[in-house]
Amino acid sequence: MKGAKRGFTLVELIVVIVIAGILATMISSFIARPVQNAALVGSRAALSYAADTALRRMARELATALPNSLRVPGGEGARLEFVPTRDLARYRETPAGPHVNAENRLRFDASDDAFNVYAGNTALASAGNLAAGERLVIYNIPDFEPANGQYQPRIYGDAANERNPGVASRAAGDVGPISLTATGNEFRVDMPAHRFLYRSPRQRIYLATPPVSYYCAAGTLRRVTGYPWQVNQPSFAGQGDVLLDSVESCTFTYQPGNSQRSALVTLEVRLRDNEGQVLHLLRQVHQPNAP
Repeated sequence: MKGAKRGFTLVELIVVIVIAGILATMISSFIARPVQNAALVGSRAALSYAADTALRRMARELATALPNSLRVPGGEGARLEFVPTRDLARYRETPAGPHVNAENRLRFDASDDAFNVYAGNTALASAGNLAAGERLVIYNIPDFEPANGQYQPRIYGDAANERNPGVASRAAGDVGPISLTATGNEFRVDMPAHRFLYRSPRQRIYLATPPVSYYCAAGTLRRVTGYPWQVNQPSFAGQGDVLLDSVESCTFTYQPGNSQRSALVTLEVRLRDNEGQVLHLLRQVHQPNAP
């Protein structure tokens, strides 16, 4: 019929649909790979950031650890324990002049409950009363521990067994407070009577807090606090705060220092995300070992 409008035939529609499908498949194949790669890069970046943040936190804490307080099973493993410090000062061992009371010095030949320290602008100077669980420590060195037949940082055995004499005082709040009071240019320490075992060649006295442990288990890196002092390094299962997940393995290595060099702690973590990407990070921390 003259003037009639002609539409698409069924065959033409099918051909158009097939061609459109082919074009869509080709376009999606070019777009999908970049999108997928971008997602993988984002996942890897997030994993790397989380791991780096966790290791940086560990490094910051280890930098303040009490000298010779780090311990790792056999020197290498997935557990690490140390004793944090808030600060240090120098104790008075000899009077400064004829007008200074000899009782201001710290005695090592008998138990002492009061002595002076040169605190300066430190945490000790503003401590007032030490927080519950904090201790004063002088010259913590490795010592033979009969309980396990190995050399261990002495503070753990002394604190766990409340040894007197020992390198660590009784904990604040245990049998009484430990307080610091300004007396001129120095600070007077009052504490439950204790005899410190060793003199420090540099007259250093540390304000130490309860121990902290890091360990890896069940795909996580965890930080544990608030547990009792123990002669042997404790094991944990599911305890503590999670710092990092997706952990495939981790290794902590401790190389004790000597008179010429600081101790060296190596922190290694290996992570695997849900996409199967593997990430390996390593950080080393130098830890002073001159108590």
